[in-house]
Amino acid sequence: MLGSKSYVVSSPSLTLAIQKSVGTLSFNPFIVEVFKRMSGMPEPSAAIIRQDMDNKAVESYLQLTQKLEYSSMAPGPGLEPMYHDALKEFGSHLTASLASQPGRPIGLFRWVRDIFTVASTRAMFGPTNPFADPELANKVWEWDAGLKTLIVNIFPSITAPKAYKARNAIRAAFIRYYEDNGQNTASAVVRARHRTATKFNLGIEDMACLDIGLVFGLLVNVVPTAFWLLCHIYSDPTLLAAIRTEFSPLLTRDPSQKKLNINLPPHSALRPTLPLLHSAYQETLRHYATAPSGRYVLADTLITDSGSPNDNPNKTPQNNRTYLLKKGGIIQLLTTPIHFSPAIYGPDARLFNARRFLADPAPAERCRPGEFRAFGGGGTLCPGRHFAIVKILGFVVGVLGLWDFVGDVDGKGEEKKKKKKKGIEVPEREHERISLEAARPEKEVWGRFVGRADGGGGEGGDLQGWSVEYRIGEVRGEGMTEKG
Repeated sequence: MLGSKSYVVSSPSLTLAIQKSVGTLSFNPFIVEVFKRMSGMPEPSAAIIRQDMDNKAVESYLQLTQKLEYSSMAPGPGLEPMYHDALKEFGSHLTASLASQPGRPIGLFRWVRDIFTVASTRAMFGPTNPFADPELANKVWEWDAGLKTLIVNIFPSITAPKAYKARNAIRAAFIRYYEDNGQNTASAVVRARHRTATKFNLGIEDMACLDIGLVFGLLVNVVPTAFWLLCHIYSDPTLLAAIRTEFSPLLTRDPSQKKLNINLPPHSALRPTLPLLHSAYQETLRHYATAPSGRYVLADTLITDSGSPNDNPNKTPQNNRTYLLKKGGIIQLLTTPIHFSPAIYGPDARLFNARRFLADPAPAERCRPGEFRAFGGGGTLCPGRHFAIVKILGFVVGVLGLWDFVGDVDGKGEEKKKKKKKGIEVPEREHERISLEAARPEKEVWGRFVGRADGGGGEGGDLQGWSVEYRIGEVRGEGMTEKG
Protein backbone atom coordinates (compact mmCIF):
# COMPACT_ATOMS: atom_id res chain seq x y z
CA MET A 1 0.00 0.00 0.00
CA LEU A 2 3.03 2.26 0.03
CA GLY A 3 2.72 5.00 -2.57
CA SER A 4 -1.09 4.81 -2.64
CA LYS A 5 -3.17 7.96 -2.76
CA SER A 6 -4.52 8.84 0.69
CA TYR A 7 -7.88 10.35 1.60
CA VAL A 8 -8.43 11.77 5.10
CA VAL A 9 -12.07 12.03 6.18
CA SER A 10 -13.37 13.89 9.24
CA SER A 11 -16.96 14.58 8.12
CA PRO A 12 -19.65 12.40 9.75
CA SER A 13 -21.77 12.40 6.59
CA LEU A 14 -18.85 11.33 4.41
CA THR A 15 -17.93 8.70 6.99
CA LEU A 16 -21.46 7.32 6.77
CA ALA A 17 -21.32 7.31 2.97
CA ILE A 18 -18.04 5.38 3.08
CA GLN A 19 -19.44 2.86 5.56
CA LYS A 20 -22.33 2.17 3.16
CA SER A 21 -20.02 1.56 0.18
CA VAL A 22 -19.09 -1.93 1.35
CA GLY A 23 -18.76 -3.33 -2.16
CA THR A 24 -15.90 -1.07 -3.25
CA LEU A 25 -14.43 0.32 -0.01
CA SER A 26 -13.05 -2.44 2.20
CA PHE A 27 -11.62 -2.65 5.69
CA ASN A 28 -10.29 -6.17 5.12
CA PRO A 29 -6.96 -5.35 3.41
CA PHE A 30 -6.04 -3.20 6.41
CA ILE A 31 -6.94 -5.76 9.01
CA VAL A 32 -5.04 -8.57 7.29
CA GLU A 33 -1.86 -6.55 6.71
CA VAL A 34 -1.80 -5.03 10.19
CA PHE A 35 -2.42 -8.32 11.98
CA LYS A 36 0.11 -10.10 9.79
CA ARG A 37 2.76 -7.62 10.91
CA MET A 38 1.79 -7.46 14.57
CA SER A 39 1.65 -11.26 14.88
CA GLY A 40 4.58 -12.20 12.64
CA MET A 41 2.41 -14.46 10.47
CA PRO A 42 4.31 -15.82 7.43
CA GLU A 43 3.23 -14.57 4.01
CA PRO A 44 1.93 -17.94 2.67
CA SER A 45 -0.52 -18.12 5.59
CA ALA A 46 -1.55 -14.48 5.17
CA ALA A 47 -2.24 -15.27 1.50
CA ILE A 48 -4.80 -17.89 2.56
CA ILE A 49 -6.54 -15.29 4.70
CA ARG A 50 -6.52 -12.73 1.88
CA GLN A 51 -7.92 -15.12 -0.70
CA ASP A 52 -11.42 -14.02 -1.80
CA MET A 53 -11.71 -11.88 1.34
CA ASP A 54 -13.95 -9.35 -0.47
CA ASN A 55 -15.65 -11.76 -2.86
CA LYS A 56 -19.20 -12.12 -1.55
CA ALA A 57 -19.85 -15.02 -3.90
CA VAL A 58 -17.30 -17.18 -2.09
CA GLU A 59 -17.22 -18.20 1.58
CA SER A 60 -13.63 -17.19 2.27
CA TYR A 61 -11.68 -17.73 5.49
CA LEU A 62 -12.01 -14.10 6.55
CA GLN A 63 -15.72 -13.80 5.81
CA LEU A 64 -16.53 -17.06 7.60
CA THR A 65 -14.42 -16.11 10.63
CA GLN A 66 -16.05 -12.70 10.89
CA LYS A 67 -19.51 -14.24 10.61
CA LEU A 68 -18.76 -16.78 13.35
CA GLU A 69 -17.24 -14.15 15.64
CA TYR A 70 -20.29 -11.88 15.36
CA SER A 71 -22.66 -14.76 16.09
CA SER A 72 -20.54 -16.22 18.94
CA MET A 73 -20.10 -12.84 20.65
CA ALA A 74 -23.68 -11.62 20.30
CA PRO A 75 -25.64 -11.50 23.59
CA GLY A 76 -27.00 -14.97 24.19
CA PRO A 77 -25.97 -18.57 24.93
CA GLY A 78 -22.58 -18.32 23.22
CA LEU A 79 -21.46 -15.32 25.22
CA GLU A 80 -22.95 -16.05 28.64
CA PRO A 81 -20.23 -18.53 29.70
CA MET A 82 -17.63 -15.87 28.87
CA TYR A 83 -19.43 -13.34 31.07
CA HIS A 84 -19.45 -15.81 33.96
CA ASP A 85 -15.80 -16.80 33.54
CA ALA A 86 -14.58 -13.19 33.38
CA LEU A 87 -16.67 -12.12 36.37
CA LYS A 88 -15.54 -15.16 38.38
CA GLU A 89 -11.94 -14.10 37.74
CA PHE A 90 -12.75 -10.55 38.80
CA GLY A 91 -14.25 -11.91 42.02
CA SER A 92 -11.11 -13.93 42.73
CA HIS A 93 -8.82 -10.96 42.09
CA LEU A 94 -10.92 -8.58 44.20
CA THR A 95 -10.98 -11.15 47.00
CA ALA A 96 -7.18 -11.39 46.86
CA SER A 97 -6.94 -7.60 46.84
CA LEU A 98 -9.16 -7.36 49.91
CA ALA A 99 -6.64 -9.54 51.71
CA SER A 100 -3.51 -7.75 50.50
CA GLN A 101 -4.07 -4.38 48.85
CA PRO A 102 -5.83 -1.98 51.27
CA GLY A 103 -3.38 0.67 52.40
CA ARG A 104 -0.62 -0.44 50.02
CA PRO A 105 0.50 1.88 47.21
CA ILE A 106 -0.57 0.70 43.77
CA GLY A 107 -0.34 2.02 40.23
CA LEU A 108 -3.97 2.06 39.12
CA PHE A 109 -3.37 1.48 35.40
CA ARG A 110 -1.01 -1.44 36.05
CA TRP A 111 -3.44 -2.95 38.58
CA VAL A 112 -6.39 -2.74 36.18
CA ARG A 113 -4.22 -4.02 33.33
CA ASP A 114 -3.03 -7.10 35.19
CA ILE A 115 -6.50 -8.12 36.36
CA PHE A 116 -8.11 -7.68 32.94
CA THR A 117 -5.32 -9.56 31.20
CA VAL A 118 -5.99 -12.72 33.20
CA ALA A 119 -9.79 -12.39 33.44
CA SER A 120 -10.39 -11.65 29.74
CA THR A 121 -8.06 -14.35 28.45
CA ARG A 122 -9.43 -16.93 30.92
CA ALA A 123 -12.94 -16.27 29.59
CA MET A 124 -11.74 -16.61 26.00
CA PHE A 125 -9.22 -19.47 26.16
CA GLY A 126 -10.67 -21.54 28.99
CA PRO A 127 -9.11 -23.35 31.97
CA THR A 128 -5.79 -23.99 30.19
CA ASN A 129 -5.42 -20.28 29.45
CA PRO A 130 -1.72 -19.62 28.74
CA PHE A 131 -1.92 -16.19 30.38
CA ALA A 132 -2.57 -17.62 33.81
CA ASP A 133 1.23 -17.49 33.91
CA PRO A 134 2.00 -13.94 35.16
CA GLU A 135 5.25 -13.86 33.21
CA LEU A 136 3.46 -14.53 29.93
CA ALA A 137 0.73 -12.03 30.84
CA ASN A 138 3.45 -9.39 31.20
CA LYS A 139 4.76 -10.35 27.75
CA VAL A 140 1.48 -9.12 26.26
CA TRP A 141 2.26 -5.60 27.37
CA GLU A 142 5.92 -5.80 26.35
CA TRP A 143 4.65 -6.76 22.90
CA ASP A 144 2.04 -4.00 22.98
CA ALA A 145 4.66 -1.36 23.85
CA GLY A 146 6.52 -2.10 20.63
CA LEU A 147 3.56 -2.57 18.31
CA LYS A 148 4.16 0.60 16.34
CA THR A 149 7.65 -0.56 15.37
CA LEU A 150 6.50 -4.12 14.70
CA ILE A 151 3.84 -2.87 12.30
CA VAL A 152 6.37 -0.73 10.44
CA ASN A 153 8.17 -4.09 10.08
CA ILE A 154 11.70 -2.94 9.29
CA PHE A 155 14.09 -5.46 10.88
CA PRO A 156 11.76 -5.84 13.92
CA SER A 157 14.19 -8.13 15.78
CA ILE A 158 16.63 -5.20 15.81
CA THR A 159 14.32 -2.18 15.95
CA ALA A 160 11.93 -3.64 18.56
CA PRO A 161 13.85 -6.49 20.24
CA LYS A 162 11.82 -6.65 23.46
CA ALA A 163 8.47 -6.65 21.68
CA TYR A 164 9.80 -9.13 19.11
CA LYS A 165 10.92 -11.57 21.83
CA ALA A 166 7.64 -11.12 23.71
CA ARG A 167 5.69 -11.91 20.54
CA ASN A 168 7.72 -15.07 20.03
CA ALA A 169 7.05 -16.15 23.61
CA ILE A 170 3.30 -15.61 23.21
CA ARG A 171 3.26 -17.49 19.93
CA ALA A 172 5.18 -20.41 21.46
CA ALA A 173 2.70 -20.55 24.35
CA PHE A 174 -0.23 -20.69 21.94
CA ILE A 175 1.44 -23.49 19.98
CA ARG A 176 1.72 -25.53 23.20
CA TYR A 177 -1.91 -24.65 23.98
CA TYR A 178 -3.12 -26.14 20.67
CA GLU A 179 -0.78 -29.12 20.91
CA ASP A 180 -2.53 -29.89 24.23
CA ASN A 181 -5.98 -29.33 22.62
CA GLY A 182 -6.71 -26.36 24.86
CA GLN A 183 -9.38 -25.23 22.40
CA ASN A 184 -11.62 -28.13 23.44
CA THR A 185 -12.43 -26.41 26.76
CA ALA A 186 -12.27 -22.84 25.44
CA SER A 187 -15.03 -20.38 24.54
CA ALA A 188 -17.34 -20.81 21.56
CA VAL A 189 -15.31 -18.12 19.78
CA VAL A 190 -12.02 -20.02 20.03
CA ARG A 191 -13.63 -23.33 19.06
CA ALA A 192 -15.24 -21.75 15.99
CA ARG A 193 -11.99 -20.06 14.97
CA HIS A 194 -10.11 -23.35 15.34
CA ARG A 195 -12.65 -25.21 13.15
CA THR A 196 -12.43 -22.53 10.48
CA ALA A 197 -8.64 -22.45 10.48
CA THR A 198 -8.53 -26.23 10.15
CA LYS A 199 -11.01 -26.10 7.26
CA PHE A 200 -8.69 -23.75 5.37
CA ASN A 201 -5.55 -25.80 6.10
CA LEU A 202 -4.03 -23.36 8.57
CA GLY A 203 -1.80 -25.13 11.10
CA ILE A 204 -1.34 -24.55 14.82
CA GLU A 205 1.57 -22.16 14.15
CA ASP A 206 -0.85 -20.06 12.10
CA MET A 207 -3.55 -20.31 14.76
CA ALA A 208 -1.02 -19.08 17.30
CA CYS A 209 -0.44 -15.98 15.16
CA LEU A 210 -4.17 -15.44 14.69
CA ASP A 211 -4.72 -15.63 18.44
CA ILE A 212 -2.13 -12.93 19.04
CA GLY A 213 -4.52 -10.71 17.10
CA LEU A 214 -7.40 -11.97 19.25
CA VAL A 215 -5.53 -10.97 22.42
CA PHE A 216 -5.06 -7.50 20.93
CA GLY A 217 -8.81 -7.19 20.44
CA LEU A 218 -9.54 -8.47 23.93
CA LEU A 219 -7.32 -6.06 25.84
CA VAL A 220 -5.90 -2.97 24.19
CA ASN A 221 -9.10 -0.90 24.29
CA VAL A 222 -10.87 -2.49 27.25
CA VAL A 223 -8.04 -1.93 29.76
CA PRO A 224 -7.62 1.83 29.21
CA THR A 225 -11.41 2.32 29.09
CA ALA A 226 -11.83 0.67 32.50
CA PHE A 227 -8.92 2.71 33.86
CA TRP A 228 -10.22 6.07 32.58
CA LEU A 229 -13.74 5.33 33.83
CA LEU A 230 -12.43 4.60 37.33
CA CYS A 231 -10.26 7.73 37.24
CA HIS A 232 -13.11 10.05 36.31
CA ILE A 233 -15.45 8.57 38.91
CA TYR A 234 -12.88 8.62 41.73
CA SER A 235 -11.90 12.20 40.83
CA ASP A 236 -15.47 13.47 41.33
CA PRO A 237 -16.94 12.80 44.82
CA THR A 238 -20.45 13.83 43.72
CA LEU A 239 -20.37 11.48 40.75
CA LEU A 240 -18.92 8.69 42.91
CA ALA A 241 -21.71 9.02 45.47
CA ALA A 242 -24.42 9.08 42.79
CA ILE A 243 -23.10 5.98 41.03
CA ARG A 244 -22.76 4.12 44.34
CA THR A 245 -26.36 4.97 45.15
CA GLU A 246 -27.37 3.66 41.72
CA PHE A 247 -25.72 0.25 42.08
CA SER A 248 -26.24 -0.17 45.83
CA PRO A 249 -29.30 -2.47 45.34
CA LEU A 250 -27.06 -4.87 43.42
CA LEU A 251 -24.78 -5.50 46.42
CA THR A 252 -25.71 -7.91 49.19
CA ARG A 253 -23.55 -8.72 52.19
CA ASP A 254 -23.43 -11.90 54.19
CA PRO A 255 -21.47 -11.15 57.40
CA SER A 256 -21.76 -14.72 58.62
CA GLN A 257 -19.92 -15.97 55.52
CA LYS A 258 -17.87 -12.79 55.10
CA LYS A 259 -19.05 -12.63 51.51
CA LEU A 260 -20.01 -9.72 49.27
CA ASN A 261 -22.35 -10.71 46.42
CA ILE A 262 -22.48 -8.49 43.33
CA ASN A 263 -25.71 -9.24 41.47
CA LEU A 264 -25.31 -7.77 37.99
CA PRO A 265 -28.27 -7.40 35.65
CA PRO A 266 -28.11 -9.20 32.30
CA HIS A 267 -26.59 -7.38 29.33
CA SER A 268 -29.94 -6.11 28.07
CA ALA A 269 -30.75 -4.48 31.42
CA LEU A 270 -27.41 -2.77 32.11
CA ARG A 271 -28.45 0.62 30.80
CA PRO A 272 -31.90 0.86 32.46
CA THR A 273 -30.50 -0.51 35.75
CA LEU A 274 -27.31 1.60 35.79
CA PRO A 275 -28.11 4.66 33.63
CA LEU A 276 -25.54 7.01 35.14
CA LEU A 277 -22.71 4.47 35.12
CA HIS A 278 -23.65 3.52 31.55
CA SER A 279 -23.59 7.18 30.54
CA ALA A 280 -20.17 7.66 32.13
CA TYR A 281 -18.97 4.57 30.24
CA GLN A 282 -20.16 5.97 26.90
CA GLU A 283 -18.58 9.32 27.67
CA THR A 284 -15.31 7.55 28.45
CA LEU A 285 -15.47 5.86 25.06
CA ARG A 286 -16.23 9.18 23.37
CA HIS A 287 -13.18 10.76 24.96
CA TYR A 288 -10.59 8.01 24.76
CA ALA A 289 -11.65 5.44 22.13
CA THR A 290 -10.78 7.74 19.25
CA ALA A 291 -8.54 5.61 17.04
CA PRO A 292 -9.07 6.22 13.33
CA SER A 293 -10.30 3.52 11.01
CA GLY A 294 -9.30 2.73 7.44
CA ARG A 295 -10.62 1.53 4.11
CA TYR A 296 -8.95 0.38 0.91
CA VAL A 297 -10.48 1.51 -2.40
CA LEU A 298 -11.14 -1.63 -4.45
CA ALA A 299 -12.65 0.27 -7.42
CA ASP A 300 -13.28 3.90 -8.41
CA THR A 301 -16.08 5.08 -6.11
CA LEU A 302 -18.20 8.22 -5.97
CA ILE A 303 -19.34 9.35 -2.53
CA THR A 304 -21.58 12.28 -1.73
CA ASP A 305 -21.41 14.58 1.27
CA SER A 306 -25.14 14.70 1.92
CA GLY A 307 -24.62 16.75 5.03
CA SER A 308 -26.28 16.42 8.40
CA PRO A 309 -28.28 18.80 10.58
CA ASN A 310 -25.49 18.35 13.11
CA ASP A 311 -22.92 19.53 10.55
CA ASN A 312 -24.86 22.45 9.07
CA PRO A 313 -28.58 23.08 9.69
CA ASN A 314 -28.79 25.15 6.51
CA LYS A 315 -27.31 22.52 4.19
CA THR A 316 -29.56 21.46 1.28
CA PRO A 317 -29.28 18.74 -1.40
CA GLN A 318 -28.48 21.45 -3.94
CA ASN A 319 -25.09 22.18 -2.40
CA ASN A 320 -24.01 18.58 -1.76
CA ARG A 321 -20.47 17.76 -2.89
CA THR A 322 -19.42 14.55 -4.62
CA TYR A 323 -15.92 13.07 -4.43
CA LEU A 324 -14.23 10.46 -6.60
CA LEU A 325 -12.09 7.96 -4.71
CA LYS A 326 -9.64 6.28 -7.07
CA LYS A 327 -8.94 2.55 -7.07
CA GLY A 328 -5.91 1.65 -4.96
CA GLY A 329 -6.36 4.60 -2.60
CA ILE A 330 -6.30 4.47 1.19
CA ILE A 331 -8.96 6.17 3.32
CA GLN A 332 -8.42 7.31 6.90
CA LEU A 333 -11.63 7.87 8.85
CA LEU A 334 -10.76 10.19 11.71
CA THR A 335 -12.65 9.82 14.98
CA THR A 336 -11.34 12.65 17.18
CA PRO A 337 -12.81 15.57 15.14
CA ILE A 338 -16.20 13.83 15.19
CA HIS A 339 -16.23 12.87 18.87
CA PHE A 340 -15.20 16.38 19.91
CA SER A 341 -17.45 18.29 17.49
CA PRO A 342 -19.50 21.04 19.21
CA ALA A 343 -22.06 20.72 16.40
CA ILE A 344 -22.71 17.12 17.46
CA TYR A 345 -22.02 17.06 21.20
CA GLY A 346 -22.61 20.66 22.21
CA PRO A 347 -20.37 23.56 23.24
CA ASP A 348 -18.78 21.50 26.04
CA ALA A 349 -17.76 18.71 23.64
CA ARG A 350 -14.12 18.82 24.75
CA LEU A 351 -15.04 18.37 28.42
CA PHE A 352 -15.81 15.10 30.17
CA ASN A 353 -19.47 15.10 31.20
CA ALA A 354 -20.48 11.81 32.80
CA ARG A 355 -24.17 12.71 32.47
CA ARG A 356 -24.02 13.58 28.76
CA PHE A 357 -25.62 10.31 27.66
CA LEU A 358 -28.50 10.61 30.13
CA ALA A 359 -30.14 13.14 27.80
CA ASP A 360 -33.37 12.06 26.11
CA PRO A 361 -32.66 11.13 23.45
CA ALA A 362 -29.05 10.38 24.38
CA PRO A 363 -26.35 11.55 21.96
CA ALA A 364 -25.65 7.98 20.83
CA GLU A 365 -29.29 7.67 19.67
CA ARG A 366 -29.57 11.26 18.47
CA CYS A 367 -26.45 10.97 16.33
CA ARG A 368 -26.34 9.45 12.90
CA PRO A 369 -24.30 6.23 12.57
CA GLY A 370 -21.12 8.06 11.57
CA GLU A 371 -21.08 10.29 14.64
CA PHE A 372 -20.24 7.86 17.46
CA ARG A 373 -17.38 5.62 16.40
CA ALA A 374 -15.95 4.12 19.59
CA PHE A 375 -16.53 0.61 18.18
CA GLY A 376 -16.03 1.46 14.52
CA GLY A 377 -18.98 1.59 12.20
CA GLY A 378 -20.87 -0.03 9.37
CA GLY A 379 -19.90 -3.62 8.68
CA THR A 380 -16.82 -3.37 10.93
CA LEU A 381 -18.47 -2.79 14.30
CA CYS A 382 -16.37 -4.50 16.97
CA PRO A 383 -17.91 -7.95 17.67
CA GLY A 384 -16.55 -7.82 21.24
CA ARG A 385 -18.44 -4.69 22.27
CA HIS A 386 -21.11 -6.64 24.22
CA PHE A 387 -18.47 -8.60 26.14
CA ALA A 388 -16.57 -5.38 26.83
CA ILE A 389 -19.43 -3.54 28.51
CA VAL A 390 -20.28 -6.41 30.86
CA LYS A 391 -16.63 -6.78 31.89
CA ILE A 392 -15.99 -3.08 32.38
CA LEU A 393 -19.20 -2.16 34.21
CA GLY A 394 -19.06 -5.32 36.33
CA PHE A 395 -15.47 -4.64 37.33
CA VAL A 396 -16.10 -0.97 38.10
CA VAL A 397 -19.13 -1.78 40.27
CA GLY A 398 -16.98 -4.23 42.23
CA VAL A 399 -14.11 -1.80 42.78
CA LEU A 400 -16.32 1.17 43.68
CA GLY A 401 -18.44 -1.02 45.94
CA LEU A 402 -15.41 -2.08 47.95
CA TRP A 403 -13.07 0.89 48.27
CA ASP A 404 -12.23 4.53 48.11
CA PHE A 405 -9.03 5.31 46.20
CA VAL A 406 -6.87 8.12 47.54
CA GLY A 407 -3.93 9.58 45.67
CA ASP A 408 -1.82 10.47 48.68
CA VAL A 409 1.26 8.28 48.00
CA ASP A 410 3.73 7.82 45.19
CA GLY A 411 5.16 4.65 43.70
CA LYS A 412 7.61 4.30 46.59
CA GLY A 413 4.89 4.46 49.20
CA GLU A 414 5.95 7.93 50.32
CA GLU A 415 3.43 10.67 50.95
CA LYS A 416 3.02 13.12 48.10
CA LYS A 417 3.89 16.75 48.82
CA LYS A 418 0.72 17.81 47.04
CA LYS A 419 -1.91 15.25 47.82
CA LYS A 420 -5.67 15.10 47.52
CA LYS A 421 -7.41 14.20 50.74
CA LYS A 422 -10.11 12.44 48.73
CA GLY A 423 -10.01 10.87 45.32
CA ILE A 424 -7.44 11.44 42.60
CA GLU A 425 -6.66 13.72 39.70
CA VAL A 426 -7.31 12.53 36.16
CA PRO A 427 -3.98 12.39 34.31
CA GLU A 428 -3.32 13.79 30.86
CA ARG A 429 -3.64 11.35 28.00
CA GLU A 430 -0.54 10.13 26.23
CA HIS A 431 -0.36 11.64 22.75
CA GLU A 432 2.45 9.64 21.18
CA ARG A 433 0.63 6.36 20.83
CA ILE A 434 -0.12 3.92 18.04
CA SER A 435 -3.43 4.97 16.59
CA LEU A 436 -5.01 1.50 16.66
CA GLU A 437 -5.58 1.71 20.42
CA ALA A 438 -7.52 3.69 22.99
CA ALA A 439 -5.56 6.47 24.68
CA ARG A 440 -3.20 5.63 27.53
CA PRO A 441 -2.39 7.89 30.50
CA GLU A 442 0.68 10.07 30.22
CA LYS A 443 1.78 8.83 33.63
CA GLU A 444 0.74 6.22 36.16
CA VAL A 445 -1.81 7.14 38.84
CA TRP A 446 -0.47 6.12 42.24
CA GLY A 447 -2.59 5.83 45.35
CA ARG A 448 -4.08 3.49 47.94
CA PHE A 449 -7.31 1.57 48.25
CA VAL A 450 -8.90 2.25 51.63
CA GLY A 451 -12.21 1.30 53.23
CA ARG A 452 -15.13 3.38 52.02
CA ALA A 453 -15.52 6.53 54.09
CA ASP A 454 -19.30 6.27 53.75
CA GLY A 455 -19.26 2.87 55.47
CA GLY A 456 -20.77 1.24 52.40
CA GLY A 457 -18.23 -1.54 52.40
CA GLY A 458 -19.25 -2.79 55.83
CA GLU A 459 -18.43 -1.65 59.35
CA GLY A 460 -16.13 1.31 58.92
CA GLY A 461 -16.09 0.60 55.19
CA ASP A 462 -13.66 -2.29 55.74
CA LEU A 463 -14.23 -5.71 54.16
CA GLN A 464 -10.71 -7.06 54.61
CA GLY A 465 -10.79 -10.85 54.75
CA TRP A 466 -14.10 -11.10 52.89
CA SER A 467 -14.67 -12.82 49.54
CA VAL A 468 -16.36 -11.34 46.46
CA GLU A 469 -18.71 -13.26 44.20
CA TYR A 470 -20.44 -12.07 41.04
CA ARG A 471 -23.79 -13.29 39.77
CA ILE A 472 -25.74 -12.31 36.67
CA GLY A 473 -29.46 -11.99 37.37
CA GLU A 474 -32.67 -11.89 35.41
CA VAL A 475 -34.79 -8.76 35.66
CA ARG A 476 -38.41 -9.52 36.47
CA GLY A 477 -40.76 -6.65 37.13
CA GLU A 478 -39.28 -4.40 39.79
CA GLY A 479 -36.64 -6.79 41.09
CA MET A 480 -33.92 -9.17 40.01
CA THR A 481 -33.59 -12.88 40.55
CA GLU A 482 -30.42 -14.90 40.56
CA LYS A 483 -29.52 -16.67 37.31
CA GLY A 484 -26.18 -18.17 38.25
